Amino acid sequence: MSCWPRRSSPASRARRGERRGPWPGAGPTGPRCWAAPGTPSSPRSRPTATADRRRAPAHGSRTAPMAVTLDILLARAEIADVLHRYARGIDRMDFDLVRSCYHPDAFDDHGALSGDVDTFIAGARSFLPRFVATMHFLGNMHIEVDGEAARAETYAVAYHRVAGQGEGGDAAGDGKDDIWGIRYVDRFERRDGEWRIAHRVVAQEWRRVDPVPAGRERTGPGVWGRRDPGDVLYSILEAQAPASR
Repeated sequence: MSCWPRRSSPASRARRGERRGPWPGAGPTGPRCWAAPGTPSSPRSRPTATADRRRAPAHGSRTAPMAVTLDILLARAEIADVLHRYARGIDRMDFDLVRSCYHPDAFDDHGALSGDVDTFIAGARSFLPRFVATMHFLGNMHIEVDGEAARAETYAVAYHRVAGQGEGGDAAGDGKDDIWGIRYVDRFERRDGEWRIAHRVVAQEWRRVDPVPAGRERTGPGVWGRRDPGDVLYSILEAQAPASR
């Protein structure tokens, strides 16, 4: 609200019989005030109860979008866990763990290793032992959830250590690293509350083969990874498992 004196000339005040108030421009009843448009004192700007109810969102409208968002976030987390579980299973050659990532009727197009789950795992059992070690490093994950189905695109770099020809495998210094840049393009489905791969295609982006010079082999002190139940991971998991009663 704005209050200010309305100035008039002395002659005009004299004609109207007004007396000079306590400050210039004050009339018989004090300063004249006008509410500026848009201020709380303006009748046009005062919100009504109806307007308040119209602007305030209903309780359900606040919680419903949040519930959908949480469901999507949980689905993405569960799908990411499947992808990480797959990488662990392949690198440790834990084929029961690999199988747990797929629905029983899933299909995997891995290039040379393509087919249903049984075909893929049988091929992996035969193919992977030729390497001294593998490491599937997962990068970007883009997961789109649509109800009980989801599409996932996962960038990965797959390292395969090939043994040298001398005694001790790659300790001879003539091994190599066969490195692939790939993308896992997956369709996931949630069945009985569990997300698993229903269809997978491995898109190959690039490949590089690096020699393993002497002095950079899997030798020396420390804990080296294994590709069987003797790996340190399983001993830790077993130690953390609750004792049976």
